Amino acid sequence: MGNCKDSLTDTPEVNALPALSSGYPTFGCLNNPCKLSNATFRLWGDVMREVADARLLLMAPDGAARAVLLERLGRHGVGEERVSFTSFRPRADYLRTYHQIDVGLDTFPYNGHTTSLDSYWMGVPVVTRVGGTSVGRAGLSQLENLGLLDLAADSDAQFVETAVMLVRDLPRLSEMRGSLRARLAASPLMDGARFARHVEAAYRHVWLAWCEQVQRSTPARRDGATAGGITMPGEALGGRVAHVFPAVTR
Repeated sequence: MGNCKDSLTDTPEVNALPALSSGYPTFGCLNNPCKLSNATFRLWGDVMREVADARLLLMAPDGAARAVLLERLGRHGVGEERVSFTSFRPRADYLRTYHQIDVGLDTFPYNGHTTSLDSYWMGVPVVTRVGGTSVGRAGLSQLENLGLLDLAADSDAQFVETAVMLVRDLPRLSEMRGSLRARLAASPLMDGARFARHVEAAYRHVWLAWCEQVQRSTPARRDGATAGGITMPGEALGGRVAHVFPAVTR
C-alpha cells in the first residue's frame, strides 16, 4: 500500500490531550461518512460500551446525514447524547478538529488513508482493524511504518481491547500525542524522494519485464523490429532495447 504525505500549509500545533481537561475520553473519526459501514459501527459500539463515559466525534454535513448516522449508531447502543459532529471545513480548521480527539477509530473494511495521516500529524493515534484487501490494510501499512503495530488489530475483539487500553492509559496516550508528529515526519510516510525512487524503480521493472517478454516471443530480424509502434532499425527488439528508454539514475 503506497502512502506518502506532505504536511502542506496552515498546520496548527499539536495540543495537550483533551481528556486531561474534559475529564472524559473522546474517540473520533473524520473520514468521509461513506466509509461508515455497519461493520464499523458494530466495532465502535463495542468500544463505547466498554468506556461508558466516552464521547464520539464525527464529520458529516448538517441535516439528514447526521440524523441517519445517529439512528444507525443507536442500533449499536451509542446514544445521541454521546455523539457530536463537525462540518466539512477549510484545511486548517479541519486539522484543529483533532484538538478535540484523544484517539482515532478507523473505518472498516475500507480504512482511512490521508485522513489517518492527518490524524497522526495532529498527534492523534488511530486504532485500525486489519482487513483482507489493500484498502483494508492501509492502516496496517501506516502503523508499520510508524513503528506502532500494536495499534493494528487482527480481530474485532483486539480492536476493542486496543482502543479501550489506550484511553485508560492517559500518561502513555499523552506521550504518544507529543511525539507522533516527529515520528511521522521521520518515517518513510513523509519521505517523498524515497517514495518517488521506489515508484520509478517499479515502472522500470515493469518496462524491462515487458521487453524480456517481447524478446522471447519476437524473432530477431536484421532489418529491424517493431513493438507498440516503436521501430528500432538495425537490431532485434530484445538486444539493447533498454537503451531506448534509459534508466533514471540518482
